[in-house]
Amino acid sequence: MKNLRKSGIALAIACAFLATNFTTLASTGTEGEELVKVTETNNVNYELNRITNSKKVILGIKLLEDEKVRLIIQNKKNEDIFSKWYKTTSGFMQTFDFSKLNDGVYTFKIKAGNEKVENTVEIKDDKAILPGFSAYISEVEDSKVKFSYFAPKDDVYLVLKNKEGEKLFEKKVGAGYNSSGIANLSKLSKGTYTLQIKNGTNIESKEIKI
Repeated sequence: MKNLRKSGIALAIACAFLATNFTTLASTGTEGEELVKVTETNNVNYELNRITNSKKVILGIKLLEDEKVRLIIQNKKNEDIFSKWYKTTSGFMQTFDFSKLNDGVYTFKIKAGNEKVENTVEIKDDKAILPGFSAYISEVEDSKVKFSYFAPKDDVYLVLKNKEGEKLFEKKVGAGYNSSGIANLSKLSKGTYTLQIKNGTNIESKEIKI
């Protein structure tokens, strides 16, 4: 097993209960609550932050269930430069310094139970560049839609609009980390709608038919 020290990376560790470092899901500001039921499905959330003007990246992991967590960091050749198992009941934070490695794209792979999540960080020009907002909305199946997102900053909202563009539903589903869930649309009347995942000025939209 390789680790960051053997690869020339100085590793600084800062462990803490993530209850004070993550924004919990909230239902405040909900409109049309009776129309859509949102269920969080993943048991691991993570947050990537960078230390300004440096090649240091802070990874935070929050667990919703007690799990062993495996973290692997790979270079663009899919070679492991770091691999470690963590036994934790809440989560942890850890800082990685990439200053001794070559510029390039590095992938963080996180496995908790049966769930796997991953994201990339680019090291370039003496700084770490975090990925931007990304989101996914599935097709409707049995009146349910699966969604997921990665949002480095700002609150994330799930928004439903009718064919005329009128907002029927809006709910905060997270802030500053990745998450996934299921939106139950079984109480909607038949018709065409637009489902959005909104993060600041970033919006991922999908037309859905019930």
